[in-house]
Amino acid sequence: MDSQGRKVVVCDNGTGFVKCGYAGSNFPEHIFPALVGRPIIRSTAKVGNIEIKVSSTLTLYLPPGQMIHLEFVVAFSE
Repeated sequence: MDSQGRKVVVCDNGTGFVKCGYAGSNFPEHIFPALVGRPIIRSTAKVGNIEIKVSSTLTLYLPPGQMIHLEFVVAFSE
């Protein structure tokens, strides 16, 4: 907890998965693939599990431990 009693959120943007949870917890609350997809018509990027279901209509990016496009970093953090 921070000085105001709020839980601190921790996110680990790993090579294969993004793991998010609270500081002090033994395990992350949420784990999803580090996968970004952009629709073929180039609208808003999609992140995580939803990409696996609709991958036939997306250009998929599986960044090997790094984010190449700032747009994808922003999509992960939203």
